[in-house]
Amino acid sequence: MMQWMRNMGTATRCGLALGATAIVLAAPAWAQFSGRVQGTVTDNSGAAIPAATVVITNTENNIARTVQTNGSGEYRLNSLAPGRYRIHVEATGFASRDVTTDVTTQEEASLNVTLGVQNSSTTVEVTADNGGFNPEETRIQATLDTQQVRDLPLAGRGTLNLVNTAPGVSGYTEGLNNFAVEQTPQASANGHFFGGNLYVLDGIIITSNITTGTANISPNSDAIQEITLQPNNFHLDYASGSGLTTEITTKAGANKFHGTGNATYTDQDMRAPGYFKANSRFNTKDFSGTFGGPIFRDKTIFFAQVEKLVQANGATSQFPLESAA
Repeated sequence: MMQWMRNMGTATRCGLALGATAIVLAAPAWAQFSGRVQGTVTDNSGAAIPAATVVITNTENNIARTVQTNGSGEYRLNSLAPGRYRIHVEATGFASRDVTTDVTTQEEASLNVTLGVQNSSTTVEVTADNGGFNPEETRIQATLDTQQVRDLPLAGRGTLNLVNTAPGVSGYTEGLNNFAVEQTPQASANGHFFGGNLYVLDGIIITSNITTGTANISPNSDAIQEITLQPNNFHLDYASGSGLTTEITTKAGANKFHGTGNATYTDQDMRAPGYFKANSRFNTKDFSGTFGGPIFRDKTIFFAQVEKLVQANGATSQFPLESAA
């Protein structure tokens, strides 16, 4: 065990130490997610119901938040992680109601609830489905979920290569990976300069303050829950970005243990033969994995991800030398 620890890099040891400290000092906290749900609670006649209690619960980890409607029967819940939610609404003198709905990254979902007069201990359960149309939204947005991120071809495992999948976006992203300090996808949204692109990770702007259109972080694709791509929308939430806004939401822990593992190997023998094939030998090994789950069920959860790149490049060249004569 001690020999294994000595062989580990300094960065790895520091990461384990920080992870252990985070577990020991874990306290309730809200990540800066961008999903929102709002609506109005009314009775069967359409009259607003003030002071109704609205409880929204993430079905993956049973984390719940509570809010009350205002005098106009309106409620709003911000900073919601993408996923499925169960919304429970109750008010004095009315039958309670449960509604299940999905929330995606940067979505502002509208969910109005009607309560009937209480005549027994009745709970009405409804599954909301907007059929892909949200009248509260005016943005053009493409959302890639976990399965799409996993299934789409990803050259070099570079997460930001996916920006070209948005409608109206074209450009050059070949060669991007997740290990460079800065990534600059030359992707143009409807003709806009790629320097106006904005990149956001879990609600934090990761766009360089020095080089416009450059992301300072490219997360492991296995750790991504959703990516939203919004072409040509000046984003009021972040007050910057005239081109493509790419917002990435990473996965989180849940009440069930879950994880992934991936190994990718590439060398010159896997490419089409060419004249310089023999003079350009290389191999690349990309290992990545994720793991998450509960520490204390319904209270404390964790999620961790790791990615390691091992590569070797060799090349030969010819150049003239003067002979001894």
